[in-house]
Amino acid sequence: MDLLPQELIDRIAYFIEAPLSSDTYELKNERRRILPPLATISRRWKAAIENITFSTLSIQTTDLGELRTVMKGSRRRVLAKLEVRPILPGYAARKAGHRETRAERSQNDKFFSRKIVEVLDILKMWEDDGVLGASSPPRLELSFREAQSPSDVGLNRNWIIEDGEWRRKRIDSRWQGHFLNLVIKSDEMPVLRCVRELRIERSYGRRFAPRFAAELVSRMPSLECIWFNLEEAALDLEGAARVDIHERCAQRWRFAEILASATWPALDDVYIKFSASELLVATCNATASLLPPSATFDPFSASLRVLSYNLTNMDLSGTFDATLFWPLEEELVVDPSATAWPNMKSFCIRFDMVAPNGEWYFPGALVPTLDVFNKHWVECKGPPHDERLVPLLVAFAKALMKMPKLTFAYLACPLKDAKGFYYHFNIAYYSPGGEAIGAIEGIDDTSARRVYYEVGEWRPSAELERLLGEVGATEHGGVVSQKFLANQFAVEDGSEGEDDAEMESEGVSEYDDSSGEGNGSDNSIDNSDIEEIQIRGNWH
Repeated sequence: MDLLPQELIDRIAYFIEAPLSSDTYELKNERRRILPPLATISRRWKAAIENITFSTLSIQTTDLGELRTVMKGSRRRVLAKLEVRPILPGYAARKAGHRETRAERSQNDKFFSRKIVEVLDILKMWEDDGVLGASSPPRLELSFREAQSPSDVGLNRNWIIEDGEWRRKRIDSRWQGHFLNLVIKSDEMPVLRCVRELRIERSYGRRFAPRFAAELVSRMPSLECIWFNLEEAALDLEGAARVDIHERCAQRWRFAEILASATWPALDDVYIKFSASELLVATCNATASLLPPSATFDPFSASLRVLSYNLTNMDLSGTFDATLFWPLEEELVVDPSATAWPNMKSFCIRFDMVAPNGEWYFPGALVPTLDVFNKHWVECKGPPHDERLVPLLVAFAKALMKMPKLTFAYLACPLKDAKGFYYHFNIAYYSPGGEAIGAIEGIDDTSARRVYYEVGEWRPSAELERLLGEVGATEHGGVVSQKFLANQFAVEDGSEGEDDAEMESEGVSEYDDSSGEGNGSDNSIDNSDIEEIQIRGNWH
């Protein structure tokens, strides 16, 4: 076996471990358990196996001492992905399901901060020693999973024993309404140039404060991709009214401040889900503004726009205003060239039904449910407020016109109807050759630029229709097809969706932007001849 070249042994080891598409979860794990004994065959096999087993590590912060001991020599050079789950101090079983005290939260924040710094210090030491990563410069994907306390593990999420009886009470109510925050300054964390991708993931565990993500980003100047699944505000299960709106504002403003104070020359891809629950949106944002005092625009939205200028792909979800797409007029006076996205190919935005200033893009109302915990949903009660929504859509269209490499763009607002069915108010653009998501298309369709509307009975203004029709005209020319489609996202709350949802075009507008002449003299859709379609969420 030692007579074989190292490259061939490496390939054999790879195919032993490589999962098949038909593998079950258990079989995939079994394949990985086969590998360690093979490292005892010879030195060459040891190197081949370690190239696999130490390329991707998933650890808890309780494992950091072992990480230092085990990751020595060549093992650090093959590390490409590191996933970290912060572990917090334990607590007595009698406290399960009971809200943390202020002192306990403070203790957790301090403990969390120390562990995060410890992780970064280990990586910094390896980076400075020149022993991290096989490539030069090193490339590391760093991920943080939701934090846990050992006392959380194994407890049923919905039921606990209290006073000798089973009671329906969410165990995660202990930490609901609170984020884990860093209690240190950014400059107390090392600068890591080895991290090229940063991921922060979320499920049912304890949430990270949004500013935690921004603080990490500020110490990683070589990032090429960031992927964040964050909550903008920690909803208190006892009622959204208990959410600290000042803390929510502070998180947004700090996030914006950090984005404005640093640059990431290599950054290509940004995926950020910056979500707030619909109940919180309805009860907290209905009257409260998220803007700084005397501000006329949302600095959080504006900072994300500036970040997007040199990106290739951007996917955002959150509470935004029009400055996410287009600067204020006074900004353009100072810098007329401040609106250019030379590399943007994919641009997808999902926005909440309430704007950052507290005004509603869509009218909404709380609807009671029978769910013990999620006692309401927010029903969309009618057509959008055009005086608020149209400026957002116009800014979106103007931005798309400045993206010469754009292949796909999507702007949507998730909504619910009176029965709790989800549907999306959305507008999508496709460049020639790209296949539309969910739409029934022929060859003639895909050869042209397309703008698809899934907007119920609402119709765009002539200006908006013109702007969207001109997207990609300079680069591709020819005819643009604009269609109104039945909504493909009409799904009942909690279901996966209707794969066989029929996509019917309600009306089509085609015109040639290169000549300025088309089917209509004003290049607009004649809605008078379009028959109504009935979809869930249509406004009557």
